[in-house]
Order: sequence, then structure tokens, then C-alpha cells
Amino acid sequence: MKGFFIALCLLCFTMGEVATENGILLLNDDNFQQTVKEHEVMFIDFYSTGAPESLAFTATLEKILKNLEAKDMHPVIAKIDHYTNPKIAQIYRIGGFPVLYLFKKGNPRFYDGDLNEDDVQFFIEKGLEPGLIHVTSDEEIQSYVKRGFPTLVAHVNKRSSKEYKNYRKAASVYLDFFTLVVVGKANVEVPMNQVYTYARGEKIIYDGKMTVKEMKKWITLKYLPAIIPYKRQYMKLVFARENGVSDHLLFFADKDYFQENPEIAAMFEKIAKDYIGRLFIVHISSSEAGLLDYFAVDPESLPTFCLVKNGENDVSKFAFRGAFEDAAVREYIESYFRGDLKPYFKSEPIYKEREGDVRILVHDDFEQVVYDPTVNVLVEFVTNNCRACEKLKEDYNTIAGYFVDVPDIEVARINISKNDVSNLEMRSNPMIALYKAGGNGREMVVMEKVPNLGTIMQFLGDNRVSVNPQAAMEHMMGQQPAEEKPAEEVKEEVKEEVKPAEEVKPAEEKHEEVKEEVKKEEVKKEEKMEKEVKVDGEHTEEVEL
Repeated sequence: MKGFFIALCLLCFTMGEVATENGILLLNDDNFQQTVKEHEVMFIDFYSTGAPESLAFTATLEKILKNLEAKDMHPVIAKIDHYTNPKIAQIYRIGGFPVLYLFKKGNPRFYDGDLNEDDVQFFIEKGLEPGLIHVTSDEEIQSYVKRGFPTLVAHVNKRSSKEYKNYRKAASVYLDFFTLVVVGKANVEVPMNQVYTYARGEKIIYDGKMTVKEMKKWITLKYLPAIIPYKRQYMKLVFARENGVSDHLLFFADKDYFQENPEIAAMFEKIAKDYIGRLFIVHISSSEAGLLDYFAVDPESLPTFCLVKNGENDVSKFAFRGAFEDAAVREYIESYFRGDLKPYFKSEPIYKEREGDVRILVHDDFEQVVYDPTVNVLVEFVTNNCRACEKLKEDYNTIAGYFVDVPDIEVARINISKNDVSNLEMRSNPMIALYKAGGNGREMVVMEKVPNLGTIMQFLGDNRVSVNPQAAMEHMMGQQPAEEKPAEEVKEEVKEEVKPAEEVKPAEEKHEEVKEEVKKEEVKKEEKMEKEVKVDGEHTEEVEL
């Protein structure tokens, strides 16, 4: 009994002790949850030993830890290796690496910022502070302002006031700001029931109504520079719903273009201020190759700009063609707001040949093909550099081969990195969708399961709308619809066309053959899994299980 008690104590001691490496706690599947419970504020690096970026980021965290300890700040930082601890990684749905989380009283908050030292250190410093920091003097306020990060300060009468509650709610959105509050009478510069913003060396005063909506909009609009660099800390606010601005002028140019062309910069800054609350001007550097490709901007055409409208699932683009003159740019913007401009769409040339048995679609023929009411069109939406898309390619091509002779089924693919598709919401990559036959051909259903040969076939079988093969062929051949006949004649024809259940139409017959083929493929895979290859020296033999 005594031995058992000693062993139990040793076990408890072992479970409670967490190893460290360069000041960072080493977590695993067994001690993760308990360690998080023991610390009110904790930062955890989810990393992988197989990813060089992960190892570099861990080194950054070690440097930040030393920086903060020199300031007498002592954050608890830990790391957990996804490769050897998959259970925890699955719980938090960790996909890429590295990933940083803040756990505050056990509640996780994902860090979605840049992984450079300054931004990560600010995130950690901010995480150590309470959400709303109470201060009582201008000296305290300036101590935060001097750190170089945007700072909000409000002065309210008491905590129970409407102004205090509204400010706290509005300020909670701005996670990249220090958010301060002065409560009650105090010898501070900020007047009662007002908000100050300190950003980019400026002090901006808000004296409007202290409602959540108005404060959010004002903070966003006043914090952003006139010409907004394409950076994460700005883009989060540019695309926030609170600002009420969905129209953006995107200026594509070299990184230093505005510094090298001050007269152009002054012109666009003036335009931005004149359209504040209606339009954002965003500078996208020529180094952002992905964005240039997305907006179909030829690098040789820089500098150039276009207007875009951000909808729910769509981005409409409007090209500018003219001189960089104040009057021309303003007329272009006004034409846009009047609705006089026509949007442009990115499209590859129409493909004349199939890729194997798959029909390749582009923007210019997409709607013509998928909205055909006589055909069920299965579409695979893919993007550039998508490994999952490449992995699925063979199975998808096989499915296209099964249906190549079925007139009411078309199997197609479109690369949305190279072609715009209106009102498309990508739910996965790749994404499989079926545009059903019948009606106006616009009914679309998106596949929810992980796509492979079997699941796509099941999806198609469950959602396909049967179409008379002869009608489909007539449509494809461009024949005119039959003349309208009296109702009695139609009834007689319908009676003649009714067939016994065992008679299967050619399209359905083909579909049944495909099901059988899929079953055969699955049987082959099962038979293969029932064998084990045993290697002995230079000899290989198959052993039946």
C-alpha cells in the first residue's frame, strides 16, 4: 500500500511538471488542457518540426520573450508540436504552420496578423493588458501613446453610464489598438464624453454622438491614412462592415511610387479626403503578384488603377482609361457612382478542345454552358497552386469519361484564379457544384462531402435531374421546338410514351453502368487492402490474410 502511494505521488508530480526550452513551455496532448487551466493568460505556438517557417517563428518568440522580460513583463509562452500531438491540433483545427493563439481564462483567440517581431510583440503586450485599460492622468495616456501603436482614449462620467458601455463595445473591435478610458473627474486633456485617437503622430478628436455605430465608423475613417497601403492592419478595417464603405479605388504601382511622385500623391490624397465615407483609395504594390493576377492587371501597364465594388460574394471591377489628371479621375469616380461604367471581367480565351473528357470553362462561356436547362452541368472550381485540386484531377477525369456520351450530363472545370465567376462563394478548394437541368438552369447545389470518385458519383446521382435524351439532343443540334398541339393530342402522346418500370432510358442506363463501374473500383481497392506485401531479403511474396 505504501509503495502504491509513493508511485501515485510520483505520477502526480510528473504530470504536473512541464518542461521548458529557452523559457518556452513544452506542451503535449497529455498536459495541454491542464496547463491552460493553470494560467489566466497564455500564448501558445502551434508548430511543426517539418516546417522551416515554424522553427523561424519559434526563434522570434524566444527573442520577444527576452525583450519583454527586459521590460519587467513576464508572459507565459508555450509551444506544441502538431506532428507528435495530433489530438490537440485537430481540436483547434490547425492546418498551416505556424499558428499563434492567446488563451485568456481558457478562451482561445487566434492571432491573424503578420508574423514579424514588432506586430507579434504588440499582440502579446496587448494580451497581457485588460481589454479596457483604466487611466487617470495625461502621463499614463502618453506612456501608451509613446509605444508607437494606435491608441484610443475616452473620458466618461461613470462605469454605469451609457457612454462607458457604448465605448467599451465599440473599442472591443479594434484589437490592434490600445484602448484607454478615464472615468469620473480627472485632470486630463480629453473632455468629458469625448474620444481621442492617437495614430501616425496625430491626435484626432471625436465630438459626435457616443453610439456604438457612429464611434466605430469614425474610428475607422479617421485612423486610416488618405492613401491606404495594402497592409494587414489596415485591410482589416477597410473591409470591416462598420465603416459602411464598399467602394474602393485600387492603385497599382511600385512600392515607392507616391514618394517619387509627390504631385500625384497630393492629388489622390485630396480626392480621398473629398470622398471620405464613400470611397477608400488603396495602394497595392507591384510586388503583390497574386493581387495583380486576381484583378487582371498587366505588370507592364503600371501604374494604373481601377474601382471595385465589394459585394456579398462578388467583386465588380471598373477599369480607368485616361490621363492621371484631377478632372479626369473625378469624372471617372462620378461616372462610377452614377452607374454609367460597365464592369470588366477576367477571362481566358475560350477553349476549343477538352482536357481529356473534361470541358474547360472560362468566364466568357461559363453562363452559356452551366445555365443550359437541358443539361446537368457538374463543375469543379479550382485555383492556381492547389494541391488538393491536383490530387482530385485523376478521379474527376475518370468521372468525365463515364458521362462523355450522356447527352444530359456535362462534366466541366474552371480555374477561378484566371476567370471571374459572378456571385460565386468558394466554400472549399476545390469546390464541386451541380447546375441542375430544368427550369432556367440556374439552380445550383454545392457538394458538402470531401470530393473523391465515390462521393462525387453519389452527389451527382442524388441531385441530377433526368432529361429526355431526345429533347437534349434536339437542343444541342439547334432544332426548333415542336409546334404547339391541342391538349387532347398531347394527352394521347403522353399515354403512348409511358413505359413499364423495367424499361430504362439510355441516359439512366449509362448511369447504372457507371454505378457498377464505381462498385468494381471499390471492390478492387478492398481486395488490395486485404493483401500484405512481405519483403524478405531480395524476395517478395504476397501473403493472404
